[in-house]
Amino acid sequence: MSFWDVILDFGLMSALILLGQLLRAKVKILQELFIPASLTAGVLGLIFGPNGLGIIPFSSAFGSYSGALIVLVFAALPLSQENVKKEKSSSGVVQMWSFQLVAYLGQHLWAMILGLLLFVPVFGTHPGFGYMLPTGFVGGHGTAAAVGDSFAGMGWEDAGALGMTSATVGILSGLIGGIILIKLATKKGYTNYITDFVKLPESFRTGLIPEQEREVMGRESFSTISVDPLAVHTALLFVVAYGAKKIADFVLYLNPKLSLPVFSLAVLVGFIVMKLMRLGGADKYVDRRVITRLSSTFTDYLVGFGVASIQLGVVVKYAVPLAILFTCGILFNIFIAVWLAPRMFTKDWFEKGIFTYGWASGVTAIGITVLRICDPNFKSGTLDDFSLSYLFGNMWAELTVVTMGPILIATGLAVPYTLALAGAFVVVLLVTWKLKGFHKSVQKSNA
Repeated sequence: MSFWDVILDFGLMSALILLGQLLRAKVKILQELFIPASLTAGVLGLIFGPNGLGIIPFSSAFGSYSGALIVLVFAALPLSQENVKKEKSSSGVVQMWSFQLVAYLGQHLWAMILGLLLFVPVFGTHPGFGYMLPTGFVGGHGTAAAVGDSFAGMGWEDAGALGMTSATVGILSGLIGGIILIKLATKKGYTNYITDFVKLPESFRTGLIPEQEREVMGRESFSTISVDPLAVHTALLFVVAYGAKKIADFVLYLNPKLSLPVFSLAVLVGFIVMKLMRLGGADKYVDRRVITRLSSTFTDYLVGFGVASIQLGVVVKYAVPLAILFTCGILFNIFIAVWLAPRMFTKDWFEKGIFTYGWASGVTAIGITVLRICDPNFKSGTLDDFSLSYLFGNMWAELTVVTMGPILIATGLAVPYTLALAGAFVVVLLVTWKLKGFHKSVQKSNA
């Protein structure tokens, strides 16, 4: 391959993303379901690309882009984190911390139990088949790319396609299921900030923001006479990705059997880079909004390439167990949002529960989408509580599980890994109980 092949692939995907946004702006059903333009682009790439009708001429390597793009997305995590002061902590943050960990670890544990007790003995699947549920649902397309890449390196090639399929179904279930749950909740009086189902603003539905509503993407911290500010921020992410890949290659050179996930190392290298910048006072020149926008840009292309590269033959091969797996995953998320949330939150339980439902189905962006429908002005403080709880709890749990899970499962340690998950889940439950995090269900709203 030449670099021109890469540019042409990204040119084709760019055209599909633009087409996806055009369809979002014009097609009502896409607006009503809040389908991301990148997901539409991926589906179009799947239908008309090499794995479908063969009309769109992607190169033979287009399926590998998601595995590289996820490294850049993870590299942005430490560079985009604000310094959080501990005094901002509150009971809402503690409750969200417990709830998020119960949801995250619970989905992983539920999926592994299903895999070991149902899918492996009955359908003869790989021991990691159950792991594909949280990989796509609570993980999203980014995690699916990372996990698929990890499993592929250890001999299970189907994991990538299964993970991307799971992530796509997760997004759709998060959006469609979230809308249905909100409509039911408004009728039963569970919502605090709306009394009837509310449609989002036109700009949120179409993706086109009017001039008077537009916000600044970031601030220029470098003079273009010297260097473009966007080039510096992009360079930071690529330097972190480079360092992570070189460390992984060096470890593999020392021990050919030890393949460390590059995306996990990217987080570690990113934290080191950010620490060094803070020590030297250079961190004030990093605009976190710009880093976040770059991360989101890479994510859009990741989703597009990831969905477009799904191997339909693999999906058909696992059609029955996948249908069972996804049904069980959706039921678990509904249980978390409708039954557990009112027993763990003392205020705004539905708003926080529906956000977690969206997050556990299709990453944070889907959670924010469904939350905004029932809490248009974000008065519940759900996002503030989530950002703090994620930084001090769930981010590290996610990094550990995504890093170690594929390695342990692929090396024949699926049962010990599941037991470890169960142990961590029980610890979180005990801590939550000790902090008086469980109480009788409060079904009606706080309003």
